[in-house]
Amino acid sequence: MNILWIGFIVGFLLGVVIERGFYCFYLALSNFALTRDYRLIKATIWAFLVTMIGFHALHTLGIQKLDPKTFFLGGSIIGAILFGLGMSLTGSCIVGTPMRAWRGQVGYMIALLGMAVGGWLAIFKGPLVPIVKALQKPTEVLINGKVATLDRLLGINHWILVIIVAVLLIWWLIKIERKEKAQQIPQEKSGFFKGTWGPVFTGIALGIVEIIAFASGKSPAGLGGFIKGYATIFNGIFTHKIPLNDWGTIEVIGIMVGAVLSAIISGDFRITFPPLKRIPALFFGGMLIGIGAVLAVGGCNVAHLISHVPQFSIGSIVSMIFIIGTAYPLIKWKAKG
Repeated sequence: MNILWIGFIVGFLLGVVIERGFYCFYLALSNFALTRDYRLIKATIWAFLVTMIGFHALHTLGIQKLDPKTFFLGGSIIGAILFGLGMSLTGSCIVGTPMRAWRGQVGYMIALLGMAVGGWLAIFKGPLVPIVKALQKPTEVLINGKVATLDRLLGINHWILVIIVAVLLIWWLIKIERKEKAQQIPQEKSGFFKGTWGPVFTGIALGIVEIIAFASGKSPAGLGGFIKGYATIFNGIFTHKIPLNDWGTIEVIGIMVGAVLSAIISGDFRITFPPLKRIPALFFGGMLIGIGAVLAVGGCNVAHLISHVPQFSIGSIVSMIFIIGTAYPLIKWKAKG
């Protein structure tokens, strides 16, 4: 099967999952910070577990080699900070934005446009291209001439880390479950196209889509390439053509189709408009997400947290620390204001 169909199928499945699970990493952080609501945090943990075990199993079986992101000290940190600022301005993330946009929220369509413009400025012939180059390759950090990963840094077999991390995350899930039972938090009932999927089903489904993308050998080590996809489509305005042999481009088209169909079938699709004063924040927040993701080596919250941290990429670990370290305090600050 060629990249056109694989990329579209993966994107379509991802669109359905994020729409049905109402999955957004910024919302996960916000819910946890403000109300100690763990539901989307649980979905993220489950997605991480499934992805980590699946990726390392496929690598060990010789089906698909691990391909962790490299660590550009400048790009990984500065890009992550810009990405976190962008999330704070839009109130969304790399997948939460299309999820809302393709439910009919015009404000998030504007944020997607901002992502496309930001990505275009940093990838194609925009003024940010030289800055991106200066903050990436010259600042690359390697371990013994290879991509910097946690297992290489510690000098241990990757499966030892898989087991340690899995045990810690399962322990955390058990603690969350006990806390929710003690607080008597009701569990929402839902069907496939009725209500919102629960966190366990959402997380496992997201992890399975990751594994499909990774096993295909056609994608950048799992889900990712979203900003490049949006930027490539935007670039088509000037080149008068959109390449359909590019993973990111086909993937984001698949996300749109999957999310729109899912929203229509479930009755969640309705056109809504943002207040006019919100439009600048949505657009420029989207631009920062696009620029930040490119700077951080194609590093959005999904590519880093659910695709490459499970491969123990130090670059992705550092980027996620700075994404969360930027967005989380701003969530608290905005709530006080």
